[in-house]
Amino acid sequence: MEDYTVNWINEIAEDNFDKVKETRFLTNQISNIINSNLTDEQKNSFVTDLQRSTNSNITVLIREGNKTTFFGMDRQSAIVHTFESNFLNKTKAFNTGAEIPQTFIRNGKLWLTLWAPVYNKNGNSIGDLTVNYPIPSLLGNSPVGLQTDLKFDLLFRNGTSIFSNYNGDNQTGANFLSNQPIFQKITESKSRVESGIFPNANDTRGNSIFVAARQPSLPGFPDAGWVLTTSIPTEKAFSGVLNLRVTFVVITVLILAISLLVVYFVSRSISKPIMALRDSAQKITEGDLGTKIELKSTDEIGQLANQLDNMRESIRSRTEEILNKDEKLQQINQSLLETEKSKDEFISMVSHELKTPIMPIKLYSDMLLKPEFMGELNQKQNKAIETISKSVERLQILINDMLDVHRLEIGRFNLSKTSVGVREMIDQIMTSMLPIAQAKNIELVSQTMAGGNVICDPHRIEQVIFNLVKNAVDFVPEDHGKITVSVENFEHEKINPDSSSNVAEQPDSYLLFAVEDNGIGLPPGKSDDLFKKFYQIDTTVSRKHGGTGLGLAICKGIVEAHGGKIWFDKEYTEGTRFKFIIPRGNEGPIDR
Repeated sequence: MEDYTVNWINEIAEDNFDKVKETRFLTNQISNIINSNLTDEQKNSFVTDLQRSTNSNITVLIREGNKTTFFGMDRQSAIVHTFESNFLNKTKAFNTGAEIPQTFIRNGKLWLTLWAPVYNKNGNSIGDLTVNYPIPSLLGNSPVGLQTDLKFDLLFRNGTSIFSNYNGDNQTGANFLSNQPIFQKITESKSRVESGIFPNANDTRGNSIFVAARQPSLPGFPDAGWVLTTSIPTEKAFSGVLNLRVTFVVITVLILAISLLVVYFVSRSISKPIMALRDSAQKITEGDLGTKIELKSTDEIGQLANQLDNMRESIRSRTEEILNKDEKLQQINQSLLETEKSKDEFISMVSHELKTPIMPIKLYSDMLLKPEFMGELNQKQNKAIETISKSVERLQILINDMLDVHRLEIGRFNLSKTSVGVREMIDQIMTSMLPIAQAKNIELVSQTMAGGNVICDPHRIEQVIFNLVKNAVDFVPEDHGKITVSVENFEHEKINPDSSSNVAEQPDSYLLFAVEDNGIGLPPGKSDDLFKKFYQIDTTVSRKHGGTGLGLAICKGIVEAHGGKIWFDKEYTEGTRFKFIIPRGNEGPIDR
């Protein structure tokens, strides 16, 4: 509607411009005729001929003194008074000497009047020329104007109607659009065209789509400030959309109905075999693997049924195989349980039977070494008894180690925790190990940098430190060997274990023990398996110094039973150094 309205007002302006140019041409021609020596009758005939040739109503008013002569009006004297009073005087007052479009009604029809002055040979105005056109001829046959539901108004700049296709008598002077929103919008806008949806003019039944367009400015053409407005009821404008909506709804309903029918029949053909497959799958889930899946179909569902039946058969055969193996495993497990029970009974019996003869051997060998009990022995006898005593001690240690390892494996390693002073415990441990170091002239040093109490099994902690010191004694040089046992409060930055630790980083709640020596150290790459059972770095070492490779494994079990961790310090290069931490409180597990 905006494009059509703009094009239409452009056509109206161009047509009006053509009529203005024609009026200017006629003015020059008639001025020459009026100033000629022709008679008034000849002049009137000339004006009449021009009127016929131009298909216009031409009127010439000549004023000569007190005389007024009309040409081309011999059959139109009835409108002289109206023309003279209502048009010429008003037009001259508006803009004298220019072609000003005006309208007037003649014989019930609306006419457009163009006025121009007539000059004499001296260039003075001696009269007026008016050319009248019927308004419909100016509007032309625009496609918009021919629409039956479209209303349009050609307006002056003040909102007064020039012509309307819905105003009954098409009379001018009706100022009914000056207060309408569309006219106010185009008046206030700088754009040539404006549009909007507003209430119907002089009609309260609904809204209309309004478009308003200004007359364009043309070179040499007086700007009359005309505005063309068009409107159409929204119900008419959107009737096509509404009809399309109804059509769309009907088509949608039909498509849905057809789709439902198609879905129903397709689902009947698909759902039935699928339901059969579901029932078969449910039976398989409940353990019924003997019922064969039979579905007479050659499509994809039939192929799926065949695959499902193959799967059922495979599950059935494998289930039978698993059940057979499970029965065998239960038998094996029962046998292992019985074997484990026999093993426990055997170890308990052996440990008891071994400890029973060891105790008197140890007792009598110690008594033989004391002259006050059995008398003096010669040198050979004394050496033999000492050998027996040391062998009994090794055997006793071996039996205890075997029992400790067995308890660790079966989770029956018991700790007797109590609260003891850190310094008192270290002093007691150092006192008990001093004879071992003095036998090889090894310096044994303690560094206690932590005080207070610790909840632990002191005998087991002593066993850990004893095993570490015993290992160090075997590998440090005699006479100038040195072993240092230290304990301090645990600080996280001082610990660098090889593997991840589950010890909480609470510096005040842990004690850090270290046993270091100036011995030969460990060969590179030999530290990863140190805490495994029966591990020996070198079999020649075990033959020279003895040992079963259980000491470090037992140390690891004892420390972890306390809730701590033990490791080999790879950063120490002057010998070997083992570290372990235990909590001060009762955080660690008691039974392992």
